[in-house]
Amino acid sequence: VDTYGLALYLSGKASFLITMGGATIAIGRGVDVEALLASWGVAEALGDTVATIAGSSAANVVFVPVHFLTAVYGVQILEKWDSSSRRQHPF
Repeated sequence: VDTYGLALYLSGKASFLITMGGATIAIGRGVDVEALLASWGVAEALGDTVATIAGSSAANVVFVPVHFLTAVYGVQILEKWDSSSRRQHPF
């Protein structure tokens, strides 16, 4: 991770989007995902859990720019706050 950093992170997000897009297209064309999972031995409750995780992961990918903006500007705000509080209270 230290060697590839952002490239590794973004390629992971891109491959996730491609996978989710392919699954969405397959479902749109009539693939019965529940029956497919059942044929693999996945219980219905587990399938519902996996669907919830997939939905939250997709939402997470959509908000990647918000994560970066929050990290960049949030750190700047915290650094300014810390430096001003250290000037007022040096110990």
